[in-house]
Amino acid sequence: MTMLFSSLGSSDGAPGTAGEVQTTRQRCRVLIIDDNPDDRASMRQMLLLGSERQYVFAEAERGDVAVQMLRNSRGEHEGPCPFDCLLLDFHLPDMNALEVLTAVSGSSSLPPCPTVVITGWDGISRAEGARLLRAGAQDYIGKSWTTADSLTRSLENSIERFELLTKQRMAETALADADVRKNEFLAMLSHELRNPLAPLLSAVQILRFQQIAEPQHTQAVQIIERQVRQLTRLVEDLLDVSRFTTGKFQLRLDACTIQQIVERAVATTQSLVLQRTNSLIVSLPERDLPIHADAARLEQVIVNLLHNAVKYTDAGGSIWLTVEEHDDMAVVRVRDTGIGIPPELLPRVFDLFSQAEQSLHRSEGGLGVGLCLVQRLVEQHHGSIEVFSTVGHGSEFVVRLPLMADGVGQRPRQTTPTLAAVHAAHRVRILIVDDNVDAAESLGMVLQAAGHDVRLAHDGESALTAALANPPQVVLLDIGLPRLDGYEVAKRLRQQAGLSNVVIVAVTGYGQASDRERSRSAGFDHHLLKPVDLKAVQSILDVVVH
Repeated sequence: MTMLFSSLGSSDGAPGTAGEVQTTRQRCRVLIIDDNPDDRASMRQMLLLGSERQYVFAEAERGDVAVQMLRNSRGEHEGPCPFDCLLLDFHLPDMNALEVLTAVSGSSSLPPCPTVVITGWDGISRAEGARLLRAGAQDYIGKSWTTADSLTRSLENSIERFELLTKQRMAETALADADVRKNEFLAMLSHELRNPLAPLLSAVQILRFQQIAEPQHTQAVQIIERQVRQLTRLVEDLLDVSRFTTGKFQLRLDACTIQQIVERAVATTQSLVLQRTNSLIVSLPERDLPIHADAARLEQVIVNLLHNAVKYTDAGGSIWLTVEEHDDMAVVRVRDTGIGIPPELLPRVFDLFSQAEQSLHRSEGGLGVGLCLVQRLVEQHHGSIEVFSTVGHGSEFVVRLPLMADGVGQRPRQTTPTLAAVHAAHRVRILIVDDNVDAAESLGMVLQAAGHDVRLAHDGESALTAALANPPQVVLLDIGLPRLDGYEVAKRLRQQAGLSNVVIVAVTGYGQASDRERSRSAGFDHHLLKPVDLKAVQSILDVVVH
């Protein structure tokens, strides 16, 4: 049963008429949701006694009626809420307060207006209160100890908190939208700038073929070539950053040695070093250090570090490039005698668009994306990078990359090491989800050889279908899936009654703390990095079996 609006303590009519402009400080429109008419009357009376506001009340005895009132009044396009506050009884005949909050919030984490939950108990437990606040309520109070002052104070404080929270959400949404637009612009700009670079480089090569003895001609061609290549590098950095931020970046991993990568990087930067009359001292270990990497991308890392060293080192300065082996890691150090990095910049030197020096009298070019890109590329290879610097005494960047265990210069083996064979009673039903067909099939072969029951899926939709058709005990789930990503797949698996206890393992190339936290929030039980560690998989399966 629903009561129509009743105007109490107000000299004008019901709210919502065309052209009406009223603020909550002039008049407060309250929807009281309570199945007890005496309690509704009591709350009306307390509000009228406890405040100088003008109140207009509407009432509902059931949760579904209140939800329908809010939906009907807001319309299809989620217009403004007709109420300034909800007073919501915790226990209603058909729903409780948590269910009402969930129903009126829809896809948002906030209800359409401030909500104060009122309970007939002497009090709500801290855990229950926390659940109400997480569901979108601004406050909760008990009926037995509610006074006119406490009810009015709770209502007005809730309105103020809701307004602040709404403004914060709007600001966060605006920032997120601006960040998306920025990334889209960077991607478009990078692609558009690449188009004229290829013909420019071709034109330089044509000019080189012409046999003109004039020294100025040769010098001009060299200048054009250097500047075009510098522009090409800047555009590629921008494009790579946009790929990272939009999730479209992929590595092409293969067996190689760190020595091969360093030698190519040195060859690429040699002309720049000579141009600046710097000295470059390269030290490599005698034993080849094999790594599983995208050689072109790691060459890009070292070239960026060398370019930075040259850029910020005065003519005649020295640069050292050293490669060492330490604790199953290849350690690459790039050290210079340059200007160094100020202490206040050191913690954010890898941030996007951060530069060590932007003053007019020492402009060295660059967009401030190189070191950000270097860090992301290194982390994509499951490595790390750190920097040490003293102003006036140069800088040192240290890159650590995991070595391959297969041996010097060998390509990755086509067969994957097998797990320990299991007894039939210990067989685990496993669903492997990865859009990389080779990765999924090779891991599946290993687990099948160990005696487990393995099924494969290569996208989110087919993974959900396979899981419902034959519920697995363990899901090895890639996060970067097309269309329906791994986070959404995990959430939907958790929502299925028969799959709520399945062990979901993230298998991904992203291993930062924020990535692990996001996977936990999405419902993952474990977070493994690619290439997956079979010992870690074995440990997870052992727990499932026992």
